[in-house]
Amino acid sequence: MSLRDKKTREFLLLTRTPIITNLLFFVIGRGAEGFLMSSYHHLDNLWGSIILAVIYDLPVFAIVSLLGITLMLVVFPIDKKVSLYCGIFFVFIFHLFHLPILYFFILTFTPLDRLVFAHSWQEIITTIKTAGINYKLIVIRLLFFVVVFAGVVWSVSSLKERVKFAKSLFASLLVLSVLAAVFGQSKPGSFDYRRQMIYLHKSAFFYTEVYRHFFSSESNPYLNLPKEYQIQKYHQLFPAHEYFCTEYPFMIRRNVSNPLGSFFPESENPPTVVLIIVEGLGNDFLDSNSPMALMPFLDSLRKESLYWDHFLGVGERSYAVLPAMIGSLPHGEIGFSLLRDMPLHLTLVNQLSVSGYKTGFYYGQGGYFHAKYAFLKRNNIDVFVDKSDYGKNFEIIVDEHSGYHWGYHDQALFRNYFKTRETDKNNLRLDIFFTGTMHSPFIIDQEEYYDEKYQLLINASDLTPDQRSYYNQYERYLKTLLFTDDALRYFFDEYSRLEGFDNTIFIITGDHPMTEVPIQSLLKRYHVPLILYSPMLQKSQVISSISSQFDVMPAIMNLLEQNFGVFAGEFGHMFGTPIDTIAHFSSRAVAPLMRGNRTVDEIVVDDYFLSGNTLFTIKENMELVPLVDPEVFSRLSNMLHAYNIVNNKVVETGKLVSDSIFAVNTGLQIIKDTLISFKVNSERQYYDIFQLPLEDDLLQLAFGFIRGDVADACAENLPTLIFELRDADNKVLRWKPMGLQTFPKSSVPNNVRYFNRFLELDHDFFVPGGKLLNVYLWNEHGYNIELINLEFKLFSSTLF
Repeated sequence: MSLRDKKTREFLLLTRTPIITNLLFFVIGRGAEGFLMSSYHHLDNLWGSIILAVIYDLPVFAIVSLLGITLMLVVFPIDKKVSLYCGIFFVFIFHLFHLPILYFFILTFTPLDRLVFAHSWQEIITTIKTAGINYKLIVIRLLFFVVVFAGVVWSVSSLKERVKFAKSLFASLLVLSVLAAVFGQSKPGSFDYRRQMIYLHKSAFFYTEVYRHFFSSESNPYLNLPKEYQIQKYHQLFPAHEYFCTEYPFMIRRNVSNPLGSFFPESENPPTVVLIIVEGLGNDFLDSNSPMALMPFLDSLRKESLYWDHFLGVGERSYAVLPAMIGSLPHGEIGFSLLRDMPLHLTLVNQLSVSGYKTGFYYGQGGYFHAKYAFLKRNNIDVFVDKSDYGKNFEIIVDEHSGYHWGYHDQALFRNYFKTRETDKNNLRLDIFFTGTMHSPFIIDQEEYYDEKYQLLINASDLTPDQRSYYNQYERYLKTLLFTDDALRYFFDEYSRLEGFDNTIFIITGDHPMTEVPIQSLLKRYHVPLILYSPMLQKSQVISSISSQFDVMPAIMNLLEQNFGVFAGEFGHMFGTPIDTIAHFSSRAVAPLMRGNRTVDEIVVDDYFLSGNTLFTIKENMELVPLVDPEVFSRLSNMLHAYNIVNNKVVETGKLVSDSIFAVNTGLQIIKDTLISFKVNSERQYYDIFQLPLEDDLLQLAFGFIRGDVADACAENLPTLIFELRDADNKVLRWKPMGLQTFPKSSVPNNVRYFNRFLELDHDFFVPGGKLLNVYLWNEHGYNIELINLEFKLFSSTLF
């Protein structure tokens, strides 16, 4: 035997320990997954699916083994023992990192993907703090993993017949795979979402998504087409609206159909509108076929209401619901409310203000979460209440493991609201509530009472053993429904005593279904109820046609305009169309859907649903049937591509609605409109943009935007924008800096970037005696850049 053959044999013998250890831990990992899944979830034929998943893991096992062997091969010529340790360490690291990835899936029943890059650190930290994670238990499990891994490595290293052992293990897996294939598969022609999620190797999926995020550009056939053609193509593929402008591709002449009009009387007395967004409320919780009524009050209310039982949220997470429900706004790049510099836009909040509505938002958690405060303040909301606005009479929710102050439960949310109404007698209102109890950490008040109530309900219900097991498994989450339902009962009882109740429209929906309870299909991730209740309602009705949260705002504005004389404007940018009111199951819906990872790669069009590269037909109760139809697939794919292109263009340019239409619809006026270009260099610090004389101290509020392009390949930031308020003697009364950050601009030379900054100056800035608003750039750090088409607009509602 040659020296080369000897070394090859020696190396191959060396690889047996890490390869067999890796194989064993793929099996052990799936076993642990099955054990944890059975502890956290109630799933049919779980172990059959787990066994089959082990077989599906073999390609992943092979890739991990090859990567480990490659690392060993590099180190082997240097030191044989170190080479062995490197192989074992690589396997150890892979399976160690698999633990948190698997744990995320166990908690959410959603595989971890590129969403870690789509969320800010603040969001991630808040999510972790509210997840109710037992950190001591995690440390114990990690130590247990290390001990087990060391024991397996030692045992494998001690085996004399390692090759025979490996062959026996493979043979056992093959036998198990045959059994699992026979007993563990779904019925023919069906698509079992939950089973598919179990088959998926969570770490392999995560690393593939990470690779796609950083190195793989998404294929979009419209990406390199001229801008005008991209927008024209979008208009052709979404023909439901009357478009009239390619500069503002979402801007439309309003569809004035009034599907809700026949359900309400006509009156010169505009109604109060109350929107209640219930965290985690999926439609299945109100399903009449459900064996146990966990929300009896809401169930009774829907029977007196217009109830859409095939209604869709437009995002997997709660950041999507507010922009869609009150503005029919496109998703934006990462969720509209989360945009760094969101464009001017129209919503129920800023449009109803024109007609004298007092607007308010009421929340029991932090307003920073999903940027609710920033989004609504940019709509000039009158009242914003979050967890910082509750008094000592309300008990805070504190997670027992992290000590994090999540906020206040739903009953406190409503009690706090009625406390403010004792002094606020305004009866023309738009009030928006966002509940939080049906969200991790799932902490409720009077827990013992609701524990007993939940168990009594289980015992009183005619449940099969399987159903009883399901309700016991998810008790921690599902008993919060009882709590929130009681909170809603309290809210309506109290509100019915207020003056103006008889002239109020209540809208109730969920942001998305509760993620901790597994859903049955891909589309069920978005399936939420919509309930429209009012004492003015002339008849109740169950509406089974498919609509989405995009369709609510256009319908409400048309109802208020045509039945109650509220000003709505001729133009807008609503993505949706007025909501469908056909009673039987049907669909004319068009709804792009944003995943939890902030990508829009799913869309509903009519009764079709496209998810990635898989096409389905939508049946009643959102059941999905796989469909092979190249023509339909192509149409939906093109619509999705066109939407994403235009959606991202609007974010980049800030041109969602023209300034003049924005001003008309919101009752504002443009007080400054400037367009300039100039060069900034390191030799000069200050660059004037404009000066605005103020007459008689009447300017109380001003907001707007500054946007443009900057030419400099190295420019990550711009000079600071400065606002100064000066008195008659030119003395500075107020000084406010605003940072301007640049972002890459597509389809242009690499040295050109763009910036788009929302500006707001409130009453704290405009103090008495201010006679001059001075705006300039401060080139403090000596940038050498060129500002191209710097556009500056400022609006005000109180300059006369």
